Amino acid sequence: MRVGFNPYISTPKNKKQQSTVSFQASAPKKIYSSKIFELEKALEAISLQFEREKYLAKLKEFAHININSRNFDGDTLITDSAKKGSRFLCELMELEKRGEIEGINWNATDQNEDNIIMIALKGTGSGRVAGFTNIMYGIKELAEAGKIDVNYVNEEEGYSLMDCALKYAGTDLFSILELKGLDAAKTCSDKPIIIQAIDRGIPTASFNSLVCHPSIDINKYNPKELVQYIGNAPSYEERYKEPDKNFLDNNTRVQYIKSINNALKLQIARQTSKYYQDNGMLDLNQIENFVNTLDYIDAINMPLNDIGENIGHFLAETYIYPDDKAGIAKVKSIIKKLRENLFSFWKEDDIGRTPLMIALEAENLVVAKMLMERMTKWEFKYINGCSIPYYFSIHTRGVNHEPAIRELINKLKPKDKEEFTRLFEKRLNSEW
Repeated sequence: MRVGFNPYISTPKNKKQQSTVSFQASAPKKIYSSKIFELEKALEAISLQFEREKYLAKLKEFAHININSRNFDGDTLITDSAKKGSRFLCELMELEKRGEIEGINWNATDQNEDNIIMIALKGTGSGRVAGFTNIMYGIKELAEAGKIDVNYVNEEEGYSLMDCALKYAGTDLFSILELKGLDAAKTCSDKPIIIQAIDRGIPTASFNSLVCHPSIDINKYNPKELVQYIGNAPSYEERYKEPDKNFLDNNTRVQYIKSINNALKLQIARQTSKYYQDNGMLDLNQIENFVNTLDYIDAINMPLNDIGENIGHFLAETYIYPDDKAGIAKVKSIIKKLRENLFSFWKEDDIGRTPLMIALEAENLVVAKMLMERMTKWEFKYINGCSIPYYFSIHTRGVNHEPAIRELINKLKPKDKEEFTRLFEKRLNSEW
């Protein structure tokens, strides 16, 4: 039998002074009361779009109650909404964003000491709340704003967010790994997080995202031992010998090992980035070595400095003289390798420049010409997604660099302008 006393319904001794003019700031003193849980139902019947004044008036009726009050189950509005998979959790985020509510403790936990991310992961029934995707969309925004601890550890139960995610997330592990500031290696287990992932036999795409996460230094896990561990994991025939581990089929083993190799390539890219940050440049030999070493799409396209430039941008900034036969041959080889490794020639840096734009602007015409000759027409301008290969469709939708490229060509000397205009028109009218 539950005792009818709620320790949360009381006025706190120490209360932060409210300063923002909002629903929560409109009353000088707040009480803790489970009546705050009537707020969702009270707002449901009112249209914010057509009855804004009525909506705000209803909010004011609850202004004297602390937004973080708990009910007899020990839940706050946000933990209760997360358990229900309620859209109200996202509505609270919007109310706070508009300044109509303030002071929400987004790190509040339930009686089990789970925060709203863990609650959403655990869910009900099939393992996750129906609104998991919507909740995670809002949580990503909270993480971006630094309002929620994405590395929270449930000390009471002895697990980190990543421990919880490996157990419950399934294919939705991507949503967790995208959270800003996440330390994907954080665990309360005596087993490293990657070993846990192998033991659970998580989906291969999720495993790749995990081992390639920016917070994971794959070298700290001894890649050779990881590959050996994958090889020694239970097979289908041996699945009953180690009941605490999921068996791995041959394809999963192959994909896991490929992911380890991908992570090693990303580590090389990060080391190159650090070298550039420390020294301010890469020479043509270093660029060639980078391109020849990394055949993993995420590594070859990885931003390498603070303004989002990648290896293609660096190549465009490396001036090649028209009579430098060795340099020309090297650039030709680099661009050919970039093409083979699915380099995104259309990718902008944070200033909005593609490698071709940089080469044209700097009048690095040897590089600009070879880039233009290898680029496809859908890397210059947006074309309806249905008319181009799927890979390019999902990455170039909405991109149109044709006007910017034409403008840069028009600024060249007359002879160069004529040559590049002719080449550009030819490339725009060719399939490859």
